[in-house]
Amino acid sequence: MPILTPRDEEAVRQRFQEELDGEVRLTLVAYNPIGGLIVPGRECASCQSAQQLAEEVSALTPKITLETVDFYRDPDQAAKLRVDKIPALVVHHQGGDGARFYGLPSGYEFPVFLDAIVCASTGNSGLTEDTLGVLARLEDDVHIQVFATPT
Repeated sequence: MPILTPRDEEAVRQRFQEELDGEVRLTLVAYNPIGGLIVPGRECASCQSAQQLAEEVSALTPKITLETVDFYRDPDQAAKLRVDKIPALVVHHQGGDGARFYGLPSGYEFPVFLDAIVCASTGNSGLTEDTLGVLARLEDDVHIQVFATPT
């Protein structure tokens, strides 16, 4: 059963058609049990849903490509992406990677996920010149995490 309704699909497709400039790569880091065999300690309740959502979103435009990385079978690639929990969706912009979404970006997180895709495609963060100036003066890397819950 699809996650996106036909109406949602059409709205997202239209937004992508109007707003995407360059190509965007999404990387899903998850756990895909072989033959349905689940190893204790490696359960991932939302990995399958995250995979389905990523596939549905990437199918709406040829400007989005999707790659998947198995967290347990390819730990070096997961570490290279700086992913330490699953599921994770990494939105890559030109020359690097940007936002990481842990868990299933649904509900209130879904529009933010779409915004991240558009920002990665256009190279426009939406930040003001003043904010960009302040950020340019930072001497050390900053790690920002935003937590959201449907409750």
